[in-house]
Amino acid sequence: GIMLYPNPADEMVNLSFTSGNKNPIAVEVFDVLGKLCLLQRVSQVKDGENRVTIDTKELKDGVYFIQLKQDGGTLYNTKFLKQDKR
Repeated sequence: GIMLYPNPADEMVNLSFTSGNKNPIAVEVFDVLGKLCLLQRVSQVKDGENRVTIDTKELKDGVYFIQLKQDGGTLYNTKFLKQDKR
């Protein structure tokens, strides 16, 4: 499965997810209009539980969708709210 925290996020969001193999993963962050806002490649993937931190400081406030892609397909979809605390 996948877990995302904190939500709402401010400067960063943590993703915990399970992978069935050690192949690299692409973490894609889209806005509500479907525009790709962030792309983070994860090459150090463990077979089992993994954790990734995504820097969300530069994102504007709003709802974002995350796709984790591996082996050419989508592994997980989730979403989060970006809310600047300043």
